[in-house]
Amino acid sequence: MNRFFILCLWVPFFPSLTHAQPLDSLRHALQSAQDTGRVEILQRIGFSIVKNNADSAISVFEQSLALALELNYPKGIINAYSGIAYGYEMVNDKSRVIDNYKKAIETAAENQLYNMQGKEYLNLANYYAFTDNAIHALTHYKKALKLFKQEENKDQLISVYMRIGNLYDNQGEYVEALKNNFTALELISAIKDTVALSGVYNNIAIIYKKQNNIDDALVYYHKSQEISKKHNDAWGMAISKVNIALIYKDNHQLDTAKLMLKEALNFFEVENASYPQGQLHHNLGVVYFEGNQLDSALYFLNRSQQLAGKYGFKKIMSKNHIQLAKIHQKKGKYDKALFHIEKSIAIAKAISSTENVEEALAIKHTIYGDKHDISNAYSALKEYQTYHDSLFNSTNSRQIGILKTIFELKEKEKEVALLEKEKEIQGLNEEKKQVLYYLLVSGLFGLGVVSFVLLISRNNKSKANKLLKRQSEEIKLKNEKIELQKSKLINNNEHLKSLNEDKNELIGIVAHDLRSPLNQIKGLVNILKVTLKTDAETEEIIERIDNSMERLRVLVNRTLDLRAIESKKINLNKEVINLGELMHCLLGSYRPVAGEKDIKIIDKLTLDSCYIKVDQNYLIQIIENLLCNAVKFSHKQSKIEILVYREEDKTKLEIIDEGPGLSEEDQKRLFIPFQQLSAKPTNQEKSTGLGLAIVKKYVNAMGGHVFCDSRLGQGAKFTVVFDTVPAPASSLVT
Repeated sequence: MNRFFILCLWVPFFPSLTHAQPLDSLRHALQSAQDTGRVEILQRIGFSIVKNNADSAISVFEQSLALALELNYPKGIINAYSGIAYGYEMVNDKSRVIDNYKKAIETAAENQLYNMQGKEYLNLANYYAFTDNAIHALTHYKKALKLFKQEENKDQLISVYMRIGNLYDNQGEYVEALKNNFTALELISAIKDTVALSGVYNNIAIIYKKQNNIDDALVYYHKSQEISKKHNDAWGMAISKVNIALIYKDNHQLDTAKLMLKEALNFFEVENASYPQGQLHHNLGVVYFEGNQLDSALYFLNRSQQLAGKYGFKKIMSKNHIQLAKIHQKKGKYDKALFHIEKSIAIAKAISSTENVEEALAIKHTIYGDKHDISNAYSALKEYQTYHDSLFNSTNSRQIGILKTIFELKEKEKEVALLEKEKEIQGLNEEKKQVLYYLLVSGLFGLGVVSFVLLISRNNKSKANKLLKRQSEEIKLKNEKIELQKSKLINNNEHLKSLNEDKNELIGIVAHDLRSPLNQIKGLVNILKVTLKTDAETEEIIERIDNSMERLRVLVNRTLDLRAIESKKINLNKEVINLGELMHCLLGSYRPVAGEKDIKIIDKLTLDSCYIKVDQNYLIQIIENLLCNAVKFSHKQSKIEILVYREEDKTKLEIIDEGPGLSEEDQKRLFIPFQQLSAKPTNQEKSTGLGLAIVKKYVNAMGGHVFCDSRLGQGAKFTVVFDTVPAPASSLVT
């Protein structure tokens, strides 16, 4: 798979102090500064030198801390601890970084400086995120968020929401990533921060692109570009141009992609921006490779490598070596290809770039396979598989930890809300007591006037009060029973939901673990087919292994498809489709399959008015599952009828077979995963029990309906229904 550099998720940075003054000017001002002013100038000097000389900066921050403590100056103490922590970040002293940020947080809390406390939580969360500790990062972002909400600090709220979005994006939790970026977008719109608005549009576009939602990605890239253009932000326009170009590349519009990438490259060359130049030369090399223009690809990749080597851009160097290896592999220069792969792996491991290591190892065994070097091909495949599995286990553990943290945070939020509700109720009870007190005083005043009347009616009222008390107790008891039943229902529902999620997670992990050895077997079988000279019997055995492996692979993939549907992680790319024309195209490949059982396919397809808006890939899977079942469960020398027609505002597909039919009990379980029904295939064909479950989920996801009409011994009719839409200007089936 070809990967690209995208420019890039935008997150605002709000430092504790700004330092625009030149260093010489600050040192001169320090000579005459006194008390708190001296503390602040020392800290500005520290921030000015920290990136180039961290040790000296830490010493300066410690001087400012000592003076701030002597003066009992809380803001100075907080900024000093924060500066010391930042200095230790530069020298990678993790324990001291965390310790000093925590001291800054404690000092801010003690002095009720909640904005500063929130900023230090944000600094610590950013550090955890930078060091790939997503669980701690999320926890501290949530704490910062609470404080900034309390202080109504919209600038910082924007920063936190975008950073949480970035964190979820890095974990592949795209729904949560979008949710947080859209929250930031609402806040930005309220304060009219156009720079941040362009950035958050860019973030949303990138997340949509990762979800393969290209239409929405383009919308937000163009919004970002328009804002940059309106405010003469040349850098913003260039970045948007790069991101849009890569979408054109993914849509195979290579000429447009090249043109836009070259325009962006010209801008960054004028700006003398070395890192974007290195990225763009790499991206152009990949685009030319996609167009099979290998010499042009080599030119841009070698130019990218020169820039990356000069400025020490290790990740770009690693990616360039991968792409150069692909070019030499395509040219048949396998030794050169292996040289670049080894270079890429060495650099990627040195900078802990796991995605580059994994990609390079995946290519390595294919190069040995092309060389017909079986031993090294097997070793390389095993090396890739081991590394891939270790990454999966690590990622899976980290994601489970994040989910656990999110759950615990939500539970704590519920507890806080409950406590606040209890306080509110207690407050209301106090108010009621006061009202009752005043009523009692007033009542005593009037008691003497009506005492005679009360004495007369005492007995009647006593009876009424007892009756009311008894009714009140009965109502209270019923309410308690209702609340108890409600609580039980909620708990049972949550338990069932948790069990279902656990089941889906377990299925996903098991299916993933099955996929890895299957891919390994597939690679070995392919190597055997290419390299071994065998007799007919051995070839038949290898072919049986391959067929058995393929059946198991289909089962695994269908299991993962079903899990993706149930977890709502499928991405629909809807377009207007002519169902009749699509069905006509697909039947051409199924007639020979039906012919093996001497089954006749009769089609009655309406070709001019049956347009529906669906994801074409998922629709093809639906049709293929239904056709495959019809052939599988039909008797020899029978017929299958296929109808596509329009009925009012609906378009219908009907597939009617003459198979054994379905009992009422079977029809109840028809669309449930992993069900083995009493009806069996007529020629010992295999069945996974997943096909119809996937059909049902896909149809529902696209807004349609599917149902079955059958009687035992009389065949079955499956009907799929979608809303009819107007025909497009061009109605060709692609």
